[in-house]
Amino acid sequence: RGSRIFSAGLLSNQFAPKILSVERFPVALVLADAGISVGQDKASLSSWASLGKGERLAELLTNRRDAEANASGRPSSTAVLPGSVVVSGATLSFISVTTVEVMRPDLLEEQIGKRQLRRYTRFRGEIRGDSFVTSTARDPVNGQPVVTALWISVEEGEWESGDDMVTGAIAGSFE
Repeated sequence: RGSRIFSAGLLSNQFAPKILSVERFPVALVLADAGISVGQDKASLSSWASLGKGERLAELLTNRRDAEANASGRPSSTAVLPGSVVVSGATLSFISVTTVEVMRPDLLEEQIGKRQLRRYTRFRGEIRGDSFVTSTARDPVNGQPVVTALWISVEEGEWESGDDMVTGAIAGSFE
């Protein structure tokens, strides 16, 4: 993805990779992806609450990631976990669940005892006013509010065995 600035993971288990990625993108881009145009009023883009309801913003962000995955040939369907959305000033956090498409559920069941794969992702995004988008070209969004986002993703079994607390601690340390 064009907005990703860092990605790392533990990929030793093809069915349960643990992935962490950091992205930076203009706040206005999230809204533009949803067909919402914004003016030049930076104050209206400076906090998540000023942009709308947290649940809807979480859906916009997960839809954006799904669209990027679908465009790269990796179909996915993500839902925000009810009750997980928290908005506090410039910080938005939530948990989402992605059902990963499996070509041969019967073969997967033979190998790991499951017919489908689900990934849990913890998101934490900070809006930073007057940030600059790193680019070698002149960028018209420089000086506009930017989202710095952390996505931490683990497989359902890992999540249920305690990685939900680990991902929470990692997200909590992100500033």
